Amino acid sequence: MGESGVESESSLRLLATIEHFESLFHVEKLKENPNKEVFFNYAWSLIGSQETSQIENGIRLLHNLRKESQFSETDCLYYEALGEFRLKQTQKARSHVVQLLQMTPNCRQANCLLDLIDDRLAWEEFSGIVSVSLVSVVLSAAIVVLWFRRHF
Repeated sequence: MGESGVESESSLRLLATIEHFESLFHVEKLKENPNKEVFFNYAWSLIGSQETSQIENGIRLLHNLRKESQFSETDCLYYEALGEFRLKQTQKARSHVVQLLQMTPNCRQANCLLDLIDDRLAWEEFSGIVSVSLVSVVLSAAIVVLWFRRHF
């Protein structure tokens, strides 16, 4: 099976997982005392999606779960950070991971995610510097060309 076949199979599995947890979530939400683990599992599955709106929904569910019920605050923070990272909300992701590491400093997954986030931040900073430098060079060259055209 080619790479696209593997990706397709993986996408189908993810879709099935999301649909499974979504159906459980809707049933659970109607109960007087819903099982918060079902909410977490649905949010977790949404974080793995390729669709921005689903990732955003997963982050929102995790945030609400953490704030309203104190459900596994460390797990919620980690997956909120992962979702923000996937959406390229690097500063928000870093904030969640730092908060998580204050609670559990030896969390290997959080430390690895923090390294990825810091690498992305460094790259974004470098890219910004390169972009500004490139614009400066182009503007300088344009000024030189205009000056030569007027004077020669």
